[in-house]
Amino acid sequence: MIVISDTSPLSNLLVIGKLDLLADLFEKVFIPSAVWEELSLLSDFEVDPSPIKDAPWIFIHEPQNQVLIKELRKELDPGEAASIALALELNISTILIDEKPGRLLAKKYELTPTGVLGILLRAKDAGFLELVKPELHKLKDKAGFYISAPLYQHVLDIAGERS
Repeated sequence: MIVISDTSPLSNLLVIGKLDLLADLFEKVFIPSAVWEELSLLSDFEVDPSPIKDAPWIFIHEPQNQVLIKELRKELDPGEAASIALALELNISTILIDEKPGRLLAKKYELTPTGVLGILLRAKDAGFLELVKPELHKLKDKAGFYISAPLYQHVLDIAGERS
């Protein structure tokens, strides 16, 4: 399966040391240059983004529909807008995106959004991850990823893990 990714799933997986889960789950991951530009800012937070750029299964591909990107930019940041535009142009239905406004717009365009939590659940289901709970803690503690208490419990319930 080939997917498009926004910044957040990549950066969060990188920070918790689980970027390779994407290679386990997906054949290729395409990102627009706007996402790479956002990822390159990780170095400002003492996180080296080069594993993302050096991954042989991550490809930078530029969307062409600037009219759509401009329209999407009214509600989304550059990476989210370019990711949705790229998914539509390449006819790739699955988009890795965490932020609620981006997920809602992706659904509006009949794309299937999944975020970092969904990736962790897929990885466990596919046997690439033994437990989700430690990764949730890393997301919160290392990456500063906000997970509400109900969502945290819901993810653990899906994973078959007790809190």
